[in-house]
Amino acid sequence: MKNKLLRQFIMMSKLLVYGVSLQCVFLSLLFASDTEAQRIKTVYEVNIDISFDKAPLIEVLKTVENATPFRFSFIDSDISKNAMMELSIKQQNVGELLMQISRQTGLTFRQVNNNINVKKSASKRSQQTRSRW
Repeated sequence: MKNKLLRQFIMMSKLLVYGVSLQCVFLSLLFASDTEAQRIKTVYEVNIDISFDKAPLIEVLKTVENATPFRFSFIDSDISKNAMMELSIKQQNVGELLMQISRQTGLTFRQVNNNINVKKSASKRSQQTRSRW
């Protein structure tokens, strides 16, 4: 009697482990799906439509921030207060806009998630340090 009860207990324990394992597998398959909640777009995937006629660079960057999910971070001394921008962008991506700004100002842009870091290009920095000496 005791032996029969022990066998039945072992068999029920095995069935319980198998049942829980199968439920875990089926639940993980049930909830497995593609998600895009954390998908971050690059500057080449976001289009913008703006135009400026002799506007300060900071105003251009603020306008781009308001029109896109991107935020710009920069050191104030890297951005010239006198830099005026003449741009006309019609349904182009933000990357093309940043390339135009880079050509006009000598700044470099680097995207990290939704933040865009703005720096002076290395050649501009070396020219400024030489002129200080």
